[in-house]
Amino acid sequence: MLYGFHLSKSYIEAKRSVVLVEGFADMWKCWMAGVKNVVAVMGKKITDKQLRLILGSSHKALVCFDYDEGRNESSVLGIKNTLSQFINTEIGFISTNNDLGGSSVEKVKEFFGNYARYI
Repeated sequence: MLYGFHLSKSYIEAKRSVVLVEGFADMWKCWMAGVKNVVAVMGKKITDKQLRLILGSSHKALVCFDYDEGRNESSVLGIKNTLSQFINTEIGFISTNNDLGGSSVEKVKEFFGNYARYI
């Protein structure tokens, strides 16, 4: 399941870019901050079905998971390695103590200012 894909699909296709986040709160906070080409993978792994949806709609991806030392790093690298076989992929670790969903809209906008080419 890619949470929010039905809402974001047209934005993903228009930008040819997708922002992947962990959960629904992260997705909605991005949406409120104006990042509309975003979907939540609802976990730490990407399934074959999710991969097909992403590859059918985008040429590049930004994987934005909160940085839990060791815990998320390997799963995010796995997602990046899987996607990188097919499309340009970059990792944007959230460096604050909060995840995107727990951050203010202004902090989310500030974070994505560093990744404008994906938005």
